[in-house]
Amino acid sequence: MKKCVALAIFLLFAVLLHAQNRFGNEWIKPGQQYLKFTIKKPSVYRVSYQDIERVNAAILQTNPSHLQLFFRGQEIAIHMVGQEDGEFNPDDYIEFYAEGNDGSLDSLVYRPQKRLHPYQTLFSDEAYYFLTSNPAQLGNRIPMLNLASQGLKPEPFHIEESVQAFTSDYTFNNLKGLEPYIQQSYYEPGEGWSGSLLTADSIGRVRLVLTNRALLNSPITIEGMVNGRDNSEHTVQVYRDSNGGSPVTTLSFYAFSSRTFQLGITPTSIQNETIDLQFRPDKPAGFYTTSNFSITYVKLTYPQRIDMLGLRSKVFRIPANSMGKALIAIENAPANAVVYDITDKATCRRMAIESVGGQQQVTIDGLIGTRQLLVSDEVAKPSAIQSVNFASAFPKDITYLLITHTTLKPSATAYAAYRSSMPGGSYKTFIVEADSLYDQFNYGEKGPLAIRRFTDFIQSQSPVTNLLLVGRACSYPYLIKTTKEDLVPTYGYPGSDILLTAGLHGQSMNTPSIPTGRLNVTTNEQVMTYLEKIKQYEHAQPNGVWRKHIIHISGGKTPGEAESLRSALAKLGDVFQNGTLGGQVSAFSKKNAFQEVEDITIAPLVNDGVGLITFFGHSGPAITDMNFGFASPIQNGYRNKAYPFMVFNGCGVGEIFSTFNTLSTDWLLTPDKGSALILAHSYLSFEQPMTNYLNKLYALLYNDPATLGSPFGEVQQQVIAEMDQKDINAYDLSVTLEMLLQGDPALRIYPLLNPDYAVDPNGIYIQSLVAGSTLKTSDSIQVVIPSVNLGRFVDGQSISIAITHTNGFGAKTTSLRAAAYRYRDTLIYTIPRDETLKKIEVVIDPGNQVSELDETNNKASLEIDWADAEGSSSYPVNRLPDLVSPTLNVFINGSIKENKSIVGTNSTIDLYLLDENPLAPQDTSSIEIYLKRCENCDQEKIPAQSLAIRSLSANQLHIKANLVLKPDTNYELVIVGKDAAGNRTQPPYMLTINTQQSNEPIVVKTYPNPATTYTKFEVTCSGENLPAEARLMIFNQRGNRILETIIPVLIGKNIFLWQGAQPGLYPYAIQLNWNDGRREIINGKVIWQP
Repeated sequence: MKKCVALAIFLLFAVLLHAQNRFGNEWIKPGQQYLKFTIKKPSVYRVSYQDIERVNAAILQTNPSHLQLFFRGQEIAIHMVGQEDGEFNPDDYIEFYAEGNDGSLDSLVYRPQKRLHPYQTLFSDEAYYFLTSNPAQLGNRIPMLNLASQGLKPEPFHIEESVQAFTSDYTFNNLKGLEPYIQQSYYEPGEGWSGSLLTADSIGRVRLVLTNRALLNSPITIEGMVNGRDNSEHTVQVYRDSNGGSPVTTLSFYAFSSRTFQLGITPTSIQNETIDLQFRPDKPAGFYTTSNFSITYVKLTYPQRIDMLGLRSKVFRIPANSMGKALIAIENAPANAVVYDITDKATCRRMAIESVGGQQQVTIDGLIGTRQLLVSDEVAKPSAIQSVNFASAFPKDITYLLITHTTLKPSATAYAAYRSSMPGGSYKTFIVEADSLYDQFNYGEKGPLAIRRFTDFIQSQSPVTNLLLVGRACSYPYLIKTTKEDLVPTYGYPGSDILLTAGLHGQSMNTPSIPTGRLNVTTNEQVMTYLEKIKQYEHAQPNGVWRKHIIHISGGKTPGEAESLRSALAKLGDVFQNGTLGGQVSAFSKKNAFQEVEDITIAPLVNDGVGLITFFGHSGPAITDMNFGFASPIQNGYRNKAYPFMVFNGCGVGEIFSTFNTLSTDWLLTPDKGSALILAHSYLSFEQPMTNYLNKLYALLYNDPATLGSPFGEVQQQVIAEMDQKDINAYDLSVTLEMLLQGDPALRIYPLLNPDYAVDPNGIYIQSLVAGSTLKTSDSIQVVIPSVNLGRFVDGQSISIAITHTNGFGAKTTSLRAAAYRYRDTLIYTIPRDETLKKIEVVIDPGNQVSELDETNNKASLEIDWADAEGSSSYPVNRLPDLVSPTLNVFINGSIKENKSIVGTNSTIDLYLLDENPLAPQDTSSIEIYLKRCENCDQEKIPAQSLAIRSLSANQLHIKANLVLKPDTNYELVIVGKDAAGNRTQPPYMLTINTQQSNEPIVVKTYPNPATTYTKFEVTCSGENLPAEARLMIFNQRGNRILETIIPVLIGKNIFLWQGAQPGLYPYAIQLNWNDGRREIINGKVIWQP
């Protein structure tokens, strides 16, 4: 019990220490030089003069008495050999006791702040110690104690602790489906590393061996932990030594929670110095069908003789006694062993050791509690020694913060430069590398705490309004310690960037204190690609009509669910159309809910320009159940220059923290098309919580004038704040924390602070008053003036419209007033038909009384040629845009190829492009040809200058291209044709081809056989040694040759179609002739049955 109390006090002290060190950098002295030692295991470490000289010789020039060593912000006592002369000489060295990472800081990322168990680490197994020289202070030193042993008898035993920790499996594994019903991003009770999965039909076994036990009646205890691994109720019976009797304890626990236990063992009951434990789960009953669990650790504590047993290092735990002092006689200790009292790791003591009667004896004091003695003749070196440069100060006016990785610093610098510029917002930018934050704000240890503490620190002195994380992160527990792509860490599993700053600086527990976005990048080229898209987005006219066109896509697995999702988006569409902006909604919903994935085409709409795409349905990292595809593949047809904001309300589309090639990242990082900003789930989505989230999001985007035009990161921050109420349920919370923003949080989706009434300069037309009559026969005509509000809607506002009619007698202007409108409106007024009317001019807001985004787009005019107009019912006639795509026919080596065809390494493509309107041969963009050599390869475009283009007619082009391909390679061929209006062939031509070079036998097939309408002779060739010709001969039943023809021979399939004249059996022969005189004849028969 005393030991447990002492441990509790120690842990409480550790928590208080970390609470006092809010930022984790309080221990650093500006201007001092530091060395970082990497430690992987418990040992006595020695750092020599030469070790330091290789890294930073300047430290050797200081007085060694002032050297200090720090671990997690606390000074650690060291043994400095040779400091007495005030110089660090070549024979001098530093010695200290250190341990690897014990994972205790991991408790700070749990809610509540308690890790699963003390034998695991989440982010790294390495610990870091920092050496510096402080000229104003002497460093702490390890004292050498030589205590008298008079009147003391050697202690009969020490307390041995033998731990078996099982850490092969992560208890929450969503990639294997072993997860709670609801999994939060922060680390939860029961989450962490445990043993292998045990089912209801299996028995867990642990054998405990007592080595060199002192045969006394001192207590022997076992403690341990088991973990639930499914969502059922668990009962596990623990048996000892397979005795078939009653269990020694029964463990009951629920779902994924953990359960600890303690057992007292009677010393006389132990046989053969072993204890065997069996963990037997009760069979699941009632609602539950499984009862999976795992063993996390088992610790055996027993009295052991004080004997090294040939070991070079060993820790002895000496129990408290009433004298407070003890003599320790160590058997079989190494001859040159030293003894460290490591009870308090920060203030270790060296204890004098002497040889007495074949034993090494040590006298210790301070035994008011258990003391730990390390006896060892081993001295280790840190696995790495590095020089560390801590930032001495940070700017106090930062408004835009970028956290990146060393490898991405060049592109992050370019990004920061843009954000600092006037076009980029004139932000006060600051870049920091995540690598440096580990040292300065998390004691060298990698993990999200470094970023959280740094952002907390920087906000205490700077008004930061945006945080951009430039670099990929990894949250998958099995990879996080080893992957090289965890460049800028996220928080938790599933990952949540929101939690990096949630609850700081007055925000509620789950609301980020800084609007945060991430670029899921690993290369500088990806960052520069995204930066170029941001420049295009922000430099585009804010009043583009595309911003007011949105797409809603709803999926579903059942008719009821599909209707529910469709209805939810329809209501949000009403919010959009009746809100501060207004606009057009193009909605797509599941036609067959039982179809798992339904393909849809939205490329034409996206290419025309949309401001928002919202998906609500089932999904995974790479697909949605209403599948509109990745943006990058040419065959998907996306070529948009207006980059929409995308919201994915489905599972895992934002799961960028594992190894998936995600749909969301592809849309964000594809050059010159795709999206500029994406909001998507990093894990599970739930219908009602997501509906709640969307309702708040749309209300802020489209119904709240205060947030219109705000950076989207601020909008998301407000959505989270509104969701994060005291009574927030677990499902709402998971949705809130796992909605990941990819892209720049400073991006303003709707920079539309004023109305903007516009009319197409050529948009006016006239029509007859009576439908079906011509303008000539109509007594009155209607003037139709379509217009659009490209900006915000101001309720109650009215606008003036000036209409001027010019005829042979002069011009007359009429003024009208109209109520403000949200999106499109059409003014129609009637006038008598007047063939002297030459021109109609319209000006919206002629006096500029309304403050608009653009005052130059308010005018339109129509000049009327009555000779052209009077024979039709409207004028101008047929001003309809060309919306019809051209057609494309493709021949490879003279024939139409089927998928997976074999072709030669030098192949010819003939393309025939046909359109209803003229095509120009000089337009080299009319055809685009792409080749892709492997699944993960980029699509390579065939240069336009290598294409031969000629006109076959005004409306048809012939394009020839020669392909030089690598042998034995699979290629994906994609070809897109385009007409003069920009319409592209839909869908693009796609074909998989192979350049097989092995000389396989020539295969001849005849089918269908029997034949009724035609039969196909197919000769398939591969390799380089092809016949010069294939001669087909067909005979009638009398043996007379009725056909002889040559089938051209190329690599791949060579086909000839034949139709017989009379029913019957027709023998045939295919003679293959080679240039070297070889000949092969293949015979067969075909039945003709017309």
